[in-house]
Order: sequence, then C-alpha cells, then structure tokens
Amino acid sequence: MNPESIGTGVPTQTLGEHLRTRGLTRRSLLQYAACTASLMGLSPREAAAMAQGLEKATRQSVIWLSFQECTGCTESLTRSFSPSLEDLIFDFISLDYHHTLQAVSGEAAEAARHAAMKAHAGKYIVVVDGSVPLGEGGIYSVIAGMTNAAMLAETVEHAAAVIAVGTCAAHGGLPEARPNPTGAVAISQLVKGRTVVNIPGCPPMPQAMAGTLTHFLSLARCRSWMRWAGRRPSSAKPSTTAATAARSTTAASLPRPSTTRARAAAGACTSWAARAR
Repeated sequence: MNPESIGTGVPTQTLGEHLRTRGLTRRSLLQYAACTASLMGLSPREAAAMAQGLEKATRQSVIWLSFQECTGCTESLTRSFSPSLEDLIFDFISLDYHHTLQAVSGEAAEAARHAAMKAHAGKYIVVVDGSVPLGEGGIYSVIAGMTNAAMLAETVEHAAAVIAVGTCAAHGGLPEARPNPTGAVAISQLVKGRTVVNIPGCPPMPQAMAGTLTHFLSLARCRSWMRWAGRRPSSAKPSTTAATAARSTTAASLPRPSTTRARAAAGACTSWAARAR
C-alpha cells in the first residue's frame, strides 16, 4: 500500500509532485512532453497541454484480489527487478488493495477497496490470482463475509481491465483438477465484457507481472495524451490483448514529424533520461 493512500484507498500525490521530490523540474517535464508529442506526430504546441495533464495525474490505481491460490504469485512479484516491487508501487502504480501486502486489515481494508473503486471508477485495474470456487454457493472461500465470486463481480464492475496472474486464475490450475470438489473456475469464465489479460505460470515470471502493469500504465497515458490533443484513437474491443490494444492507439493518418522536430525530440529525450538517472 502506498503511504499516502493507506486508510483511504485514494492516492493524493500527483505525478508532478512525485517528480519534484525526485529533483525533476517542470522544464524537464515539458521537454519530455515535447519529445513524446513529436514521436506521436503531434504539434509541438500540444506539448504544454500534455505536460499539464501529466503533472496533475495520479498513479494508476490497482486492486489486487487473491482467491484460491498459494500466494506464490505474490511471492514471485516481490522478486521482480526490472522494475522492482518497490519501484512498481512507489513510482508507477497505486496499490490500493492487496490481501498480502496491505498494511491495514478488516473493515479498514474493505473501506480502502471501496474508496479506490469509487474514486477511480472506469479507470482502475484489477489483478486477480487464484481460481474462484462456485460449488455450494461459493462457500469454500469467503473474504470479509463475501464469496470470491461476489467480491470479483463487485470489484470488476467498473474496472478498466482485469489481469489474471498465475495458472489458477488463468486456467483454473490445481483447484480445478478433477474431481474439482470446490467447483473452481478460471477468471475469464466469470468476467465478461471486460479486457482480460492472462499471465499463466506457477508462479509467473515476476517481470511478466510487473511489466504488464507498467505497460497498461503507459498505454493509458498514451490514450490520454491523444484525447488531450483532440485525436481519439480507435477503441479496442473488450477481447483484445494488451499488445493489440497498444497497436490500436496508433493513428496512421497523423502527420509525420519533420526532421527538425525529430532531432529536437531526440535531444529532449536524451536530456530527460540524463536527469532521470
């Protein structure tokens, strides 16, 4: 859990504030925005609007649910090094709810989940590890008085996307093995009308989980920049994968940047990278 969101589920620190604590100035952010605008074929005039939007943005809200699983996926994630778990939580995302890693418990934990769902409706990402038992009304696994199926349905209702990590969540795993006494099923069998990305493995590679989360963050920002520039990319169908959705944001009709602008963008990127280090 992020320090500024404990107890509320809502991060208060914006990206601009976070960058300033890292010693990056607004001038550097403008250079980065100019670089990105040029690479996307947008007018340099739109760099200021892009920088303003980024400066006010908060980190991507992530709600992590754990159902019929062995905690191996979380254990694997803690061993990620590119990015590391610390970099992922403090620099890229706001981990607003996680059964294993959160500092709060009981009613405070559920309050954090509901607060994050309300504050980021339509924008938060749900990560799920473990299968969902449906046998006997789902009583084989209950959290905070809710069956796994009920908690999953409530949480994904207004989610932007769902990521199923581990073989149990992606394909049912060991809990679904015959005779399957709990009636376990994979997440994709219950979540319909939402983008569901499966990351199988027992456990998955830590870089696969951390990399997918950062990819979704980059994709969300890319689409936001396009909207600020007045060019809406074509919407991805709910069943598209992350890679296909990323390709859908590329508009072939956008004007290509001039050679002068491309050189200026390269200089801005170099300056940004140097300052970030």
